[in-house]
Amino acid sequence: MPQSPPSPKLQPQQVGKLLPHQEAMVEACKAGQLADLQKLFDEHDVKSGGDPVPDLNPSQKGAPETAILFEAAISHGHPSIVRYLHSIYPKFDFYNGRLLHAIIGRPDLDMVELLYSYCPRLISYAFDDHHSSVLNMACQGGPTHAEFIHFLLDNGANPSREDSFTLRLGGDLTSALDGNQPTEIIKKMIPKTPYLFTPIYGALKRKRADALDLLLDEDYTRGDHASDPSYGQSLLRDAKATGDEEVIAVVERYVRNSEKRARKLATKDSRSRTTETRKWWQHSSPADTQGKAQAKDSDASRTADGSTKPWWSLLNIGNKTMPSDSHHKKQDLDNSASDEEP
Repeated sequence: MPQSPPSPKLQPQQVGKLLPHQEAMVEACKAGQLADLQKLFDEHDVKSGGDPVPDLNPSQKGAPETAILFEAAISHGHPSIVRYLHSIYPKFDFYNGRLLHAIIGRPDLDMVELLYSYCPRLISYAFDDHHSSVLNMACQGGPTHAEFIHFLLDNGANPSREDSFTLRLGGDLTSALDGNQPTEIIKKMIPKTPYLFTPIYGALKRKRADALDLLLDEDYTRGDHASDPSYGQSLLRDAKATGDEEVIAVVERYVRNSEKRARKLATKDSRSRTTETRKWWQHSSPADTQGKAQAKDSDASRTADGSTKPWWSLLNIGNKTMPSDSHHKKQDLDNSASDEEP
């Protein structure tokens, strides 16, 4: 069964040689010592509103690289330090992989909400490998990341990114199964996952009857395998191979429902073909219609004794056909009028 590749193991930023006062700043961020950090900034002329210190800072004066300070505060769970640093460096861009490592390593919801308020697009951060992302790595982090994952999903994180090569492998839903995430997360991710084949087999192999039930319900609703009875039978064989009674029961129910629907579809299709056949022979061809019209005209031109009516009997007066005896009466009146004196 295809599995999603592991996410890259991010390592903390390797800090170059720092001056003693810079090391003290980093330690104050790690320890959550706000007063000590403020004092160090004052002593070394670090002003509020300044530009962030880049990673390649040729100067050894003042504060070290800004990202190092934020990373230290985030990874050790000190939102008060993060707020203070943000007041000093309001232009700092939180959209970077180093901070992602710090967040994943300590998925504190208060910290996540704080960083989201500074940079909402952080929740959609993705690496250049076209696979790893904040959501993907959180899913692989185990059930302890569940609260963090809920926040990501509720705020628009996409478990099926179009640029991810794992899209057809179930995207981040497969990673959630790899990380043994709870049912609520699986349920929330399923509607946003277009390809369920790999997640279904992943849940089956891991004996996750709860997740498998949700996945097969969605598969049945979508009707992706409505015309493929072999799919259900293949699932059932694999389910029985697990020896898990709950998994087997879930798949058996799916197979029964699928076979029942297949029979209904077959009956409906058969009735549709029968109806079309009846419609075909009940309709006359154009030649038949023309022949019937000609026969009707021929009957109209004959008298009761079968002889052919004279042509003038079929003359139209207005919208009515002039009868034969009426024609004779009109002719007699005309002759009588010609005999009268002028």
